Amino acid sequence: MNAEFLCHQPMHEKGCHYRTMFDRSFEKEGIDSITYLEFQSAEAIKQCAISEIGIAFLPEIVTEAEVKGGQLVALPWQIPDLHVYTQMLWHKDKWLSPVILSFIEAARDAFALQDK
Repeated sequence: MNAEFLCHQPMHEKGCHYRTMFDRSFEKEGIDSITYLEFQSAEAIKQCAISEIGIAFLPEIVTEAEVKGGQLVALPWQIPDLHVYTQMLWHKDKWLSPVILSFIEAARDAFALQDK
């Protein structure tokens, strides 16, 4: 699977982080004739792949149940400069509710487990 193939698949809308990464990959490969079928929803893209309308490039957590259930297949594909980061930011002087504080702690715990 290569960039030439992917440039004709369902995509996130322009401005989405994943779409930007793909656009840059296409530019590096010299591909400038791209036809997009754009969606604002990861679920819509996933349903296209399930319905065999194309392939989907989505976070593993979005497709986990469908891969386990056999509706989708994870394809091995390496993008050398693909780096996706998750960040949480909050204003240092703003009050944070107990629910938000619990969420922050749960997220830290989850990422700590991934690093082990």
